[in-house]
Amino acid sequence: MQVFLTIAHQVFIIITRHEPREYTLPQIIDAPVDVELSPDGDPRAFIWNRFEHTVIGQPQAVFKRTRWWEDEGTPTRIDTELWRLDASRGGEEQHRYDLRRGIDGSWTLALDWG
Repeated sequence: MQVFLTIAHQVFIIITRHEPREYTLPQIIDAPVDVELSPDGDPRAFIWNRFEHTVIGQPQAVFKRTRWWEDEGTPTRIDTELWRLDASRGGEEQHRYDLRRGIDGSWTLALDWG
């Protein structure tokens, strides 16, 4: 399988050994969730729509730079904390999700990648 990547008008071909798969756009959820953390501080489960979703594997922390220079006054936060993880509800098929932690420590289920 070949994947084409364009950066600064240059095209790169990335050859992978994985099976071909369809890529879909994520579904925007933006719903508050309760998150259970491991002793290390990684999410290990979250409750969404009254159902517990158990994290499978190791979640990945991602920090996204905010556009802090566009806000008036002193910025309270420069980066947004995101966690990309795979989780499953009961015995159902696993999905990939993005969880976002707010400044106040609250959690939001941002995206469902399917």
